[in-house]
Amino acid sequence: MEPLKAPGLDEIHAMFYQKNWEIVRESVCNFVRQSFSGDRIPMDVNRTSIVLIPKIKELENFVHFRPISLCPVIYKVLTKCIVNRLKPLSTCLDISDSCEFCVEAMYNG
Repeated sequence: MEPLKAPGLDEIHAMFYQKNWEIVRESVCNFVRQSFSGDRIPMDVNRTSIVLIPKIKELENFVHFRPISLCPVIYKVLTKCIVNRLKPLSTCLDISDSCEFCVEAMYNG
């Protein structure tokens, strides 16, 4: 994960987790374990904003913008864990091309 990519609404960059991993590791791992065990994920974790980033200087139309979603880092961590657990199953399941693309994009994103 890029350390200084745009943070989510919580305004915490991935670098915070990377630099302070010894401190936050247990909390992050417990959160992921609880999520896998069926506990409800707090709404704030899934709170995402879609922001339009200009592609060019002369903005005249919506096609001149690129949408990005700003998700909390903890949401990205949880999503990567889910995708990593599902990845081995993707070869066993009959998944359409578009769905396979989504899993691959999540895995690589």
